[in-house]
Amino acid sequence: MTSQLMHSSKAMNRGLKTALAVSLVFLLSWAEYGVVQATVSGLDDIEQWVAMFFDSASMTFPLICLGIYTKLAFQQVQILGTMPFLLMIFLSTTFSPGSGVEGLKELRYLFSRFYWWCIVPGVQDDMEGCPDEDLNTLYMILASLVGLCIFLFVQMVGSIRYNKSDKKMSKLLESMQDEDFHQLQVSLYGEKALRRLNHLGSTIRSDSEQDV
Repeated sequence: MTSQLMHSSKAMNRGLKTALAVSLVFLLSWAEYGVVQATVSGLDDIEQWVAMFFDSASMTFPLICLGIYTKLAFQQVQILGTMPFLLMIFLSTTFSPGSGVEGLKELRYLFSRFYWWCIVPGVQDDMEGCPDEDLNTLYMILASLVGLCIFLFVQMVGSIRYNKSDKKMSKLLESMQDEDFHQLQVSLYGEKALRRLNHLGSTIRSDSEQDV
């Protein structure tokens, strides 16, 4: 019962942190949109705000996921979480018409900012490889979720591997509770060794419950 309450509390805490971070991205995108409206003309379409929000989201979602849902150190979160931004900077030259290495420049379709350039007045006519206007927003949203999908896939694989190892450990702990096993341990190593072994088993169980 206590472990279930702890798990529920941790899940709620992570959910609240995620909601707060996404809300900040949402509010900042509106602030960005407002500043653009006040300083630049021709970008008053609501599609521009959608592009601003998902462009920011594509860069911050990996940081949010790694920072809240993993036990990585702060430096590791910074390095891995900023990889989408760094890759976007390195491959931004492929956004320009006629530029980029053949085969490599197709990676531009993985970044939502490319689709944003495809709807910017005065620039969209010069862009190369833009999808149809009806599908551009959809592709932009999907591209912004690439980092999130990769994170979820890695977490799923890790969870499957953890569950397999946890089942093996549970079977080992169950075998340690057998009376014949206890008597064998006492006869071989004494009562003190048996107490240490029982303490180790309880420690492993509590650690596994906290990791869930």
